[in-house]
Amino acid sequence: LALEPEMARRLDSAPMGNAQLRPLSGAPRAVQQDPVEYEARESDHNKSVDNEFWSRKKGESLDMPDKQFQGAGTYDVIGAGGSGGAHGARTGGSFAGRAAAPDSPLLRGLKWLAKNQHADGSWGEQGCEMETTGYALLAFLGAGYYHGSKETHDGICFGEVVKNALKYLMGHQDTEGCLAPRRGEYMDDHLPAALALCEAYGLSGSDLLKAPAQKAFDFTMAAQNDGGGWGYLPKDGRSNSLTTGLAVMVMKSAELSGLNLSADCYARTRNWFDSVTNDQNHLVGFASKSDQGKSPGADAKFADHPTATAMALSSHILGDKNRTGAPKEWAAILSADLPRWEEASTDAEYWYFATLAISHYDPRGPIQTKWNTALKEVIVRNQGEGWKPIGRLAGKGSAHTTALNTLTLTILGR
Repeated sequence: LALEPEMARRLDSAPMGNAQLRPLSGAPRAVQQDPVEYEARESDHNKSVDNEFWSRKKGESLDMPDKQFQGAGTYDVIGAGGSGGAHGARTGGSFAGRAAAPDSPLLRGLKWLAKNQHADGSWGEQGCEMETTGYALLAFLGAGYYHGSKETHDGICFGEVVKNALKYLMGHQDTEGCLAPRRGEYMDDHLPAALALCEAYGLSGSDLLKAPAQKAFDFTMAAQNDGGGWGYLPKDGRSNSLTTGLAVMVMKSAELSGLNLSADCYARTRNWFDSVTNDQNHLVGFASKSDQGKSPGADAKFADHPTATAMALSSHILGDKNRTGAPKEWAAILSADLPRWEEASTDAEYWYFATLAISHYDPRGPIQTKWNTALKEVIVRNQGEGWKPIGRLAGKGSAHTTALNTLTLTILGR
């Protein structure tokens, strides 16, 4: 599907310029942590010299956001420091007026992604382009960049990178709102892209993104199984915790972006995770209480990680808006399986979702400190510009691993 010509024209003609980012009204401010360095830059914000917001100036394009931007590290849904989204409450960030310091691990990851974006705006190996593009776009949004940002690195404007990725997503959305090609088990391709689209709308407030984001969310909700979870296909009756956790992130992002959703959506997903949590060891199952979080057909040469437990912990906090009610056993399970850079153990997907869950559960506490120390050791030490693909996700290529690790760094920089 091609992006509608008028929408493409309006995206191309949107005025460029970073916004002064802020949290949504009433959201608590997050505290910046040490692992990723930031430096003060000349203020780039969405006011004119006479202090009028662009979106209200006479004669200016209505493509600019209708509301001020959030803290440069987008929604708390994706875990990056500061605006909205599925991660808890779009906690406010402390990055307004800041940017990633030169040669920081975060900036290096973003520059690698910018240089390796395909001509059509996507990233990734054939067959997983939509999933990889969703995660790569989330990394830029997590660092505070949107389709109007003007900051340039190595001759590449990050706003253009975001804009081209959004065009790719919107150009592939079908009439029902699905973003992924409908081949194979495609919900895990649709959901990261849907999350990115909802986050992009919530970060920018651009009317151009509202309808596509709402459609992507509506398709997500229509795909939910009767038991409250999601599977690899819409309403397939075979829910799993990983797909369900991604769907909860989309729900939270949609909620905090002001999209339309039902009041009882979280209760049903909570029931799903309760139904697959082992009563003895508290491990969350992939599809049942007895499977110990192992997905069917998993390659035995790779270590099993409690990714399903990470998804359950994040989902619990996002849905209940209360970290104190989350089972402490889940956090203990994650902190007992720290990141290691080994062929059999490296898993960028587990690292991201566990980092996110722990940041929700124990911000700046001993569990997060222990986790972040181990993560920083492996993720920064083994970075070139991007990261070489090793471990369980190696077949998805460097772009996929780099997108996930860069997105994880936006949490470390919070």
